Amino acid sequence: MDRQNQIIRLILKRLGIINSGKDILERMILRKIIYLVQSAGLRLGYYFSWYLNGPYCKDLLYVDDILQQHDCDEDVIIDEQSLNILERIKSLFEVPAECKFDDLYSWLELLSSVHFLINKRQVSSLNHNTTINEILIILDRYEKKYTIEQVEFALEELKNTKIL
Repeated sequence: MDRQNQIIRLILKRLGIINSGKDILERMILRKIIYLVQSAGLRLGYYFSWYLNGPYCKDLLYVDDILQQHDCDEDVIIDEQSLNILERIKSLFEVPAECKFDDLYSWLELLSSVHFLINKRQVSSLNHNTTINEILIILDRYEKKYTIEQVEFALEELKNTKIL
């Protein structure tokens, strides 16, 4: 297993995420996790662009390969600064009950999409309400039906974990 895959496996373990990558939903969840972890400051070397389901990286098309090997080399470790970042964002990977999401994927798709749209300046940041409305309009174009409350909550969570 190459070093980068081993680091991703260690990140998942540290975040308490069990993901076999055996079905399409689990692979999509893994891509969103990698996007958010990288956005928080861990340099994993992936480039993301916009696609139907939010941020997408063609290099992660076969992301299930990352999960096939179970052993990590003992010399592969995560440095202290990266561990601190993971601890800071760990709460993002639990579905918040107050937002009424059906599954982890829907929550992670919203988080990563909101971050991407703001980070890539696809929405204006003139004021809070304008930003929320612009995000909802863009997501609606892709038939993503999120509520104002869900987008506001995602935006606050990204700010609270210092990703935005």
